[in-house]
Formats: sequence, structure tokens, C-alpha cells
Amino acid sequence: MSQQRIRSGEALPSPAPTRARMAWCRAWLCRGLCAALAITTAWAETEDPPSDESPATAGGPPGDRLIFMQLSYLPSTLLRADFKGADGSVRMYNQDISGALVFFLPNRARLNLALSRDRHSFRFRGNEEVEGLLETAYATRVLAAYFGDLNENWSTVALTSVRTDVESGVSRSDGRMYSGQVLVQRDVGENFQLGVGVLASSRLDTGNLVIPTGMVSWAITDRLRVRTMRGLHLLYKLDEARHWEWGLNAEYHSRYIRLGDAGPAPGGVYRSRAVITTTSLMYRPNPGVTMGFEVGVVPWRELDIRERRGARVWQQRIEPGLSAAALATITF
Repeated sequence: MSQQRIRSGEALPSPAPTRARMAWCRAWLCRGLCAALAITTAWAETEDPPSDESPATAGGPPGDRLIFMQLSYLPSTLLRADFKGADGSVRMYNQDISGALVFFLPNRARLNLALSRDRHSFRFRGNEEVEGLLETAYATRVLAAYFGDLNENWSTVALTSVRTDVESGVSRSDGRMYSGQVLVQRDVGENFQLGVGVLASSRLDTGNLVIPTGMVSWAITDRLRVRTMRGLHLLYKLDEARHWEWGLNAEYHSRYIRLGDAGPAPGGVYRSRAVITTTSLMYRPNPGVTMGFEVGVVPWRELDIRERRGARVWQQRIEPGLSAAALATITF
């Protein structure tokens, strides 16, 4: 791909299917894994999963308090990762600050109202075609979530959100996306939950998306738990006091950013899709404070840029790279 073609925004033809059958099988296996992780992750894209220890996310209000506030800070980074089959590399840095109000309602119901602000920085290097391709983007998200019991064994979660994700200098209205989700959960015994639902979401590149969602939460022992909210997670309490928790995690992430007028696709869309595997350590000294960090590997990531009408002008696979993140949350 020439420098002139990417900077002029000329649409690239799709590559001819010249791969061997083994490569074809690997590609479809990766797509299947991404789809499975997306289904288990999709319902929680607009909110972190409830924590058993937090007073702001427990099934009922502790004591007489009916309103809580929660503040969170989540910095993360993808360390330098090389392009696959081409010169160049990319680094990504992200800072997310969020706040939420939690209202406890009659009959064990709960309403969450949340606002978050995200700053994402990119460092494309090693190739003139991608130097300055995208440097800074900002995302703002407003969320409303309702949690309620239908009867003794069934409960429901309903979420709606508005998100804007734009390159620096672009109007937020040009990067606005809407989503709504409904999930119905059933308690199967004391330690097992199943849930099914549906997600409807608008996107910046290809219109609307409607997919099924699902969740499983299984307390195998008093300390060991498996859950599929926000991906696949294996969690283990390290101490009797339940202050420390270790985890193995696999998640699918996707992001759409409205671009400005100066790049290879004026007014187009930058898209990032990735599978991220991590190990995490969380510390909760009391029910109102959570601190932790995680390190991991990004075994698969694909970046592309499309024109406003959907034609692709750039696409690049990324070699496996390392990621790191930290978390601090306070509830009061």
C-alpha cells in the first residue's frame, strides 16, 4: 500500500483469498472466539459487573442508607506492539475517570446513574504512512441501569446509554452512539446463575447492531468462582477475610472513533478490535475501597479505517503485545 493511497483516502480492494486452508481455519477459529467473548461481554459494555463486596452494588441497602456515590480511575496501556507483515508499531495509553450515583428502591431494586470520561492516546511509529495517523481521542458516556427482582428466582437488568467517541477537535455530536440492553437472570440453586438477553446498539461504521447476550455465574467453592460478565473470568479469594482476589480473564474489546477531516478518511471511522487475556490482583481493605492491577497479553488485535460511506482505506493486524492496567474505586 502506497503512502499516496492511504493519505488520499482511496478505497483498497479486498485481498484475494490466497491463504492455505490452515490459515483459513485459524481465521475462523479466531472469529468464533471473538464472537463468544463478544456475546458474554456485550451486556456489560455499558457498566462494570456488580461486586459482591461493594455496598453500592449489593442486593439491598446496608443499614438505612439509600444513596451511594462511587468514583473510579482506570489507567491502562498497550506496550509497543509491531505491525504484522509490515514496518511500523503502535502504543496506546488510556485514562478513564467515572462517577456513579446508586439509588436503592423498594423491593430490592436499584437504579444506577453514571458518567465517564475517557482519554485515549496513540503513538504510531516506524512508517511514514502511519505517522500521526491518530493521536488523541476522547469518549464520554452517560448510563442509566435498573436492577430488579421479578420473583424469588428471577431478576432483570435493563441498561441504556449514550456514548460519544471522537478524535480530538471533532464535535461530539459526530461520534454519538446509543445502546440498550435487557438481561433476565435465574438463580439455579444457591451458587449458580444463568442469564440471557439482547443488546441493540448503533455504530459509527455499519449502522445498527442487534445480538443476543448471555451470562453465567458459578460459585464453585466459597473462594473459587467463574463468571462470564465482561468476558470470561476465573476468580479466587486468597484469604479468609476476602480482602485479596486473584483472577484469570479473557475479554473481547471493540472501539469506534469518529475521525477528523485531516486524515486519510475525512470524517471516517477508526475501528479497533482485540482479544485481551490478563491476570489480575485486587485488594479490598473494606467494602468501600477497591484497588488492583492487571498485566496480560493481547494475542489478537486488528485496526482499520473506513470512509464515512464504509469503504476501507487502511487495515493492519498487530503482533501479540503486552498490556497493563490499574484500578482504584471508592464508594461513599
